[in-house]
Amino acid sequence: MSKNIIGIIKLIFAIIFVPIVVFCSISFFKQIHSVDREIYELFVWGIFSYLILHLFIYEPDIMFKKGQDMVSVVFRFFAPLVNVASFVLPIYTIFLLIAFSIIKLFFKDLNIAKQFIFLVSFTLTLHMVFCAKALKSKTDDVLKANYFFSMQLIYIVNLFIVAFSLSYFLNGFSFIDFYNNTFSEAVNIYNIVFSQLFINKT
Repeated sequence: MSKNIIGIIKLIFAIIFVPIVVFCSISFFKQIHSVDREIYELFVWGIFSYLILHLFIYEPDIMFKKGQDMVSVVFRFFAPLVNVASFVLPIYTIFLLIAFSIIKLFFKDLNIAKQFIFLVSFTLTLHMVFCAKALKSKTDDVLKANYFFSMQLIYIVNLFIVAFSLSYFLNGFSFIDFYNNTFSEAVNIYNIVFSQLFINKT
């Protein structure tokens, strides 16, 4: 199979994945908002804070590379997974989740949820921005099919990892609702598009 055909197939899948990406985002932010408005605002501020840092002050590319190196060390015995894992796993966000679970285990009365959610958002945005930058530099096809396809997969997997973790740390955040809302809305869109393209024309 030629490179161009593979690129076209990836572009088709990237288009198909758009509803999942959109409703994954909507469902995630709805769940965050359902926990607490201030928690929601801090999560949003975490995104903007990193973007402001990256665009106007400093690009912490060394931090991202060190994170990739740490993932490579963890997966060094699984060579085929090294390159994939370094992009799929938001290592600093995962470290925060582990650290927060340990802190909550020993200091149950300590309320650091607000600081925690800000840092999770900040580090997740860092990971996504540098993944996009790295993948874009590696893509040489005109359609950027591999870039769009890979970024969508990374985004979806990352959001599911964080959503699953937050369901244990934040009261009111439901991973089941997040999952169900994402795919029920996406399936509705697929059904509408399928009906418009095929059923209504018969």
